[in-house]
This record gives sequence, structure tokens and C-alpha cells, in this order.
Amino acid sequence: MMSCNGMRSAWSGRVQPTLVVACHAYVTGAGVILFITAMMKVLGVWMEPALGRSDALFPWLRTSSMLLAAALLELGAVWRLCTVKSITDKLAVVLWVSCIFLLYRLGIVWIGARTSCHCLGSVGVWFGLGADGEDRAAKIILSYLVVGSSFFLAVVAKGSMIPKSSQGGQP
Repeated sequence: MMSCNGMRSAWSGRVQPTLVVACHAYVTGAGVILFITAMMKVLGVWMEPALGRSDALFPWLRTSSMLLAAALLELGAVWRLCTVKSITDKLAVVLWVSCIFLLYRLGIVWIGARTSCHCLGSVGVWFGLGADGEDRAAKIILSYLVVGSSFFLAVVAKGSMIPKSSQGGQP
């Protein structure tokens, strides 16, 4: 499914087990997180009528519409993570999706919106986190996705850590 098989050290030519395991765990974890947060958004829209108000950043859209669009984007990314073979492409998908969410959050801050983004639907409120706890959890998840994908992409790009034959594309 989602793996980093074939990752090799630029220095020794041998497989670096720790890096392979870390990369595999990160990509798998990112896929699971994206799937779970997509489902949380869908559940939030389905069960929380308050999400029918206007979105803070795009006022011509309802918050529920934005959440469904974000859920579709996340599910599309999960599908891509499951179908593509190249670890570089998988990491790029995670970075791309997380940067879209980061730009949305920065837009919320830039316009000075006083509301949280409801990035997890309203499931966080159901678990007693409250709006602040839900917002904090969403920021932690976003940081994990952005920093992790950036780190592993940098490692791959730096030293040809993955042989050409396992990167996909032409040999």
C-alpha cells in the first residue's frame, strides 16, 4: 500500500531500516489521518446544523459546503496515496493537500475572523474538546502533515535516497 521500500542511503548504498520504517509510518499515518478527518467533516455536516452558516473566508459558501469540499479533497488524496507507487509522489500529495489547508487557515487569520475554522467538523466538540481544543487539535494535525511531508521530501531530494526504479516514471 503506502511504503518507502527501496530507500537507500546516499553514503553506503545500503537500506537504512530506521528511515524506511519512519517514512512508511509517516505516509501510512498521514493517509489514516486524512481519512479520519474527512469522515469527521462528513459526520459534522450531517449531524451539526450550525455548520449551515456562511464560511468565514468565503462568505458566499456555507461552512458545510466547504467541509464537504475539504472532505472530498482529503478522500481524493487518500485514494492517490493508495494507488500511486512513487514515495515522492505520495509525499507530494500529502504536502499539496496540507498546504491548501494551511493557506485556508492563514486566510482566516489574515481577515481576522473571530470564528474557528471547524476543520474537524464539530466532532471535537462532541468529545468535550470545545472549540479551542478542536482548533488546537486541527493545528497539531496540520503541523504533522506539513512538517512531515516537507521533511521526507527534503530527505528524498537531498541525496537520491530512493533509487530511480522505485520512484515511478521512466528508469
